[in-house]
Amino acid sequence: MELPPGPPLGNAQHHDIYLSGREAALQYAADNGFDVDCCVELPVQWGDMDSMRHVNNARYLRFLETGRMVHMRACTADIRNDEVKKALNGGTEGVGFIFGEVKYRYLRPVVYPDNILVMHKTVSVSRRKMIIQGVIYSYAQQAAAGVCDGIMVAYDYDAQRSAEWPSELVEAMKARGAAFDESAGKETAKL
Repeated sequence: MELPPGPPLGNAQHHDIYLSGREAALQYAADNGFDVDCCVELPVQWGDMDSMRHVNNARYLRFLETGRMVHMRACTADIRNDEVKKALNGGTEGVGFIFGEVKYRYLRPVVYPDNILVMHKTVSVSRRKMIIQGVIYSYAQQAAAGVCDGIMVAYDYDAQRSAEWPSELVEAMKARGAAFDESAGKETAKL
């Protein structure tokens, strides 16, 4: 059975709004330096909304969490060391990451039905931390609904303490355009 063109099956958003919103979201990503493989499309669920008739504020952080995992998987795709790759993709052994800080700016409310494109990029990386930017883009509004700045720190799950990023990850982030900051990350050493 061949699927019809348009939104995924069961998607509540109108076909034309979905398609034009998706096209606008992908253009926004390209225009702002987000690699498409570091993006994830998510449908807004009826249950994401609260009594104020818009997506609950806490849900945006969950959307971004999913986006960060997609971002890390894309950025580590070419790492050949399977142990390093597993740890950096949500494993609980070896050197992985912990999200140390997040700042989210709500730009506009999102309501059901809608789809969003969650996008991330690493803007700078040091031996112990990376600074990432994220955006949640609403298809229905064809605009960014919110922006995020965050810090991810390297963490050794076996030793239960902060660590340095594997060199393969630093190189992967630099290859995707992240600036290397030799001096950054020293303040996370006591994590």
